[in-house]
Parts: sequence; structure tokens; C-alpha cells
Amino acid sequence: MVQYKSVVFFFQVSAANGAEDFYSVEDHSARFEGLELARERDRRATEAWRLHPYVDTVDNRTDFDSKVRRRLNLFFPVAT
Repeated sequence: MVQYKSVVFFFQVSAANGAEDFYSVEDHSARFEGLELARERDRRATEAWRLHPYVDTVDNRTDFDSKVRRRLNLFFPVAT
């Protein structure tokens, strides 16, 4: 795993974990699992990358554009 210079989790606090009122599979072409399965997948993804030395999290505190800017700010110092 150390071969990656950066690993970023978008939406670590996901709709399945922390924003359950917004979780739905209706009218969502990419989301088909129920709430419990989505939580389990979030947990497993977090656990898989937890020990990576360059893991960062972009959570749901802001709007989408702010999340993208935060992600870019995390990436570009690592990429140079």
C-alpha cells in the first residue's frame, strides 16, 4: 500500500454513517445497497486504508466545491 503517495477518503462521514436521513437507493443509479450494507462497506474501506502513512479524510462539513478544494489542497503538496 505504501506505493501510493496519497489516499483520500471523500465523505468519510457518509450518508450511511452520520447523515442517514439523506441515504436512499431511490433515484440513485450508483447506490443499490441498503443502509446496513453501506455502513459495513464504509467501515471496511476505512479499515483497509487506516494504517497507510498518507491517508487523509475529506468529510461532509462543507458543500461539494469546498470538498473538491480541500482534496486538491491535500493532493498537490504530495504530488510535487
